[in-house]
Amino acid sequence: MKVGLGVFAAVLLSASCATAPRGQHLSIAAVLESADEYYEPDSDEMENPRAPSHPQLRPEIRRVQMTWPLDDFRITSYFGKRWGKSHEGLDLRARKGTPVYAALAGLVAYAGGALGGYGNLVIVKHARGLGTVYAHNASLKVKAGDLVQRGQLLALSGQSGRAEAPHLHFEVRDEGKSIDPMLLLPARIPTKKHPTPRKPRPAQPAAEPGSEEPSSPDSGL
Repeated sequence: MKVGLGVFAAVLLSASCATAPRGQHLSIAAVLESADEYYEPDSDEMENPRAPSHPQLRPEIRRVQMTWPLDDFRITSYFGKRWGKSHEGLDLRARKGTPVYAALAGLVAYAGGALGGYGNLVIVKHARGLGTVYAHNASLKVKAGDLVQRGQLLALSGQSGRAEAPHLHFEVRDEGKSIDPMLLLPARIPTKKHPTPRKPRPAQPAAEPGSEEPSSPDSGL
């Protein structure tokens, strides 16, 4: 596995974000752009069987197959317009403390609680210009600069930030722009009886929990 020479840049980025004042504007796109490049190992290759039906995606990512970041959940909001605003990901309702897994191998570009309503947040940078976002967690199990494999534990789900109930807000970014995660996820949704097969992963040191913001009736994300 190869990573760019500036791994420590991602670590420094996380440190600065974690202590940033509330009024400072930080964005997921900026975090992904600033983080090191990640080169995907051949062992993580999976092909999306629905690729031919997704011509709107760039050819470089059309055949990428991610895995669901949770097991035993319910989708409560989809990508697209919601309440007259753009909803940039999926909301996956799950019990507080449900394990949150990496949807694809990559480099942790951010782990903290300084990006406003997202609460305790993990951002992972992948190969081919892709990124994934995991928000509203109760606690984080990785830190910026960590290399993670598909199916590795990232966090425990919760209700931090602007969230009306415990859930995971999951986004997929293509060159910084949000795209519908359903285009790269398996058609079959995992359940408690039929979870996504995951290989055991070594434990990662827990990151310092990020600051949580009070809940509001509108999740906002």
